[in-house]
Amino acid sequence: MNCQPREYTLSRRLQRGTPLHSRNEDQAVTLNAHEESVDATLARLETDASGLSEADAAARLAEHGPNRLPEPPRRGLPARFFAQFHNILIYVLLGAAVV
Repeated sequence: MNCQPREYTLSRRLQRGTPLHSRNEDQAVTLNAHEESVDATLARLETDASGLSEADAAARLAEHGPNRLPEPPRRGLPARFFAQFHNILIYVLLGAAVV
């Protein structure tokens, strides 16, 4: 397992969904996230221990969008039907039925 610090380049669209946020879009951050102090985290996120104000939360929501994963693509009906047979025991039973 690699324990080296990761390089994060912050941009408007965060790369690989990393939770690092900054108002400075060109800022590069190198850190082990679990080693960062609470004060450094709060400073980087431009907030305090009491949380965001309503106005600041609304501004960040407008800038970054809601904190949701995209919906996964749905498989079609034929693909779901044939996926039911993708099991080694089913293959053995089908083979035995043929013999």
